[in-house]
Amino acid sequence: MRLIHRVPFSQQEIELYRQLTFDNITSGLRHLLDAMDEFEIKVSEENISNVEIVDSVKDIGDGEPFPLHYIEPLKSLWLDPNVQCAYKRGNEAALPEKCVLLSVTIFAYIIVARSLPYFFSSLERVFEPDYQPTEQDIIMCRSRTIGITETSFHLRGRELSMADVGGQKSERRKWIHCFQDVTSILFLVSLSGYDQCLVEDKNAVCDKT
Repeated sequence: MRLIHRVPFSQQEIELYRQLTFDNITSGLRHLLDAMDEFEIKVSEENISNVEIVDSVKDIGDGEPFPLHYIEPLKSLWLDPNVQCAYKRGNEAALPEKCVLLSVTIFAYIIVARSLPYFFSSLERVFEPDYQPTEQDIIMCRSRTIGITETSFHLRGRELSMADVGGQKSERRKWIHCFQDVTSILFLVSLSGYDQCLVEDKNAVCDKT
């Protein structure tokens, strides 16, 4: 909504998204490797050492460039055929990576891509020392909503306030604080999640009808 209504991001927020981009790449791959353990799929022998590198990744600090020595191990792991096999079964492991919004038209966003392939196809760009997230990068970033985030924007001469609430079960008890003077409620679900298992219960069977 901020991009649609041209609400600018502060430099601090852009820096946060820059760090979040690195986290999405490394932790997203880490979740995928964890799923491989559940699927009893092993990475190729030549990538075993690269798994150890991913396990030792540290968070990026303010203004700190992405470590260039991670590019080749990350590439090699992502292109590993066994990793790709596990990725195709991501719906069985509640991987924190879903179809997200990529391109913008005047009236709407179009869902056309997934975040992990998006970032892994742009590793050289995002690992540039002077990298700053583009609007598309910001859209592609995934961050779990914790608590309540409020955004204000103007529409047809009126100021609207939108509250973004976390969808996890542990967050739902906080929703009651958002219902005073509410005029509209928007429920958003991913069309790609029709066969996704639940984070809270991976054994739950989705109704695919």
